Amino acid sequence: MLGRGESIRPNSLTLLSLLFFGYLALASLGAALRGRPLEPLPLLLALAGWAALAAGYALVPSPPGWTYAAAISLLALGTLGRSPAGLALVTLLTLAFAAVRRPLEERIRSARTRSPSNALLALAAGLVVYSAGAVVFGLPLIQEGASRAGDVSRVFGLATLLLTSATVLSGSAPLAATSSALGLLTGFRSYATLPALAWAAPRGSSGSWKRLLTFAAVVAVGGAALGAMRGMTGKPDPLGVVSRASFTYWVYETIALNSLPWGLFHGSLLVSTDPRREVARLFGRGATRYTYFIMGQPVGDFGLLAPLEALAVGVALRDSGEGSSGALALAYLTVAVETGLDPLVLGVLLACAYVSRVRSE
Repeated sequence: MLGRGESIRPNSLTLLSLLFFGYLALASLGAALRGRPLEPLPLLLALAGWAALAAGYALVPSPPGWTYAAAISLLALGTLGRSPAGLALVTLLTLAFAAVRRPLEERIRSARTRSPSNALLALAAGLVVYSAGAVVFGLPLIQEGASRAGDVSRVFGLATLLLTSATVLSGSAPLAATSSALGLLTGFRSYATLPALAWAAPRGSSGSWKRLLTFAAVVAVGGAALGAMRGMTGKPDPLGVVSRASFTYWVYETIALNSLPWGLFHGSLLVSTDPRREVARLFGRGATRYTYFIMGQPVGDFGLLAPLEALAVGVALRDSGEGSSGALALAYLTVAVETGLDPLVLGVLLACAYVSRVRSE
């Protein structure tokens, strides 16, 4: 119960809920402009998913920290363990983690949430990976003929994760801006938005409603600007953010209507190294990638049981805390509202929850 003079403060669930329903409003507007209403069953599933996520965040007790480490290992095993090399890598990393778990957790407990030294390490590693990707693959936004196919998204995705981690560990606005600019050059919208979102997230999730507006402004300005860039390099589209939201939601609707009652992909999206290409194949467009909304993967994999995964996501988001780990988790989930959940987003969420739980135990 709130004491005298206290007020309700925004948290990660507040922010994610605003984004979730804001996205649904844009999708509904786009559908209305095309003369069609939203399908009722997919919409009910989406709302059930949000309710389950909120219930997980607010009501479900926190599991021990080691359960998040175990979940990361299982996710990695499912994603990479289908090849001998991947299985060997996951096994090696799991054994290495088991060997250093106790000293690692002691280091996590003693480390500050804002750490210049760790930020510098993440920044250096991110710049190395980014530079390697730029040399090998090129930068699609400024180099004609540079491709976004194959391993390009994975290499630049790793670089973005490291640069975004450096941003939350330093809290530096110039670093966030620079990292977002580097992400923009890759031709991937999400890579351009993640560092800025991670920088703004602590201001939105811990403190006043004024700080929430800071986060909302970053989302609104970034979404409108990037949505207006059709294909990143094409002609401007003032309604691009509406068109993109309605198209992605239509993809989700199609997945949902084909996934009842118990799922269409039966868990394969959850552990796919390229889930958006798998979704595109559903539409006969396997050469490209389709984003599919935050509930697309749970519904596509589990059908009517999708709210159970959303419940777990809510617990992990709450357990990520409101420091640097919470900022990183919220940034990735914010982007996933439009692009959909995948092993990387879930892996980041689980890792952030693990770090925060270790600090609190």
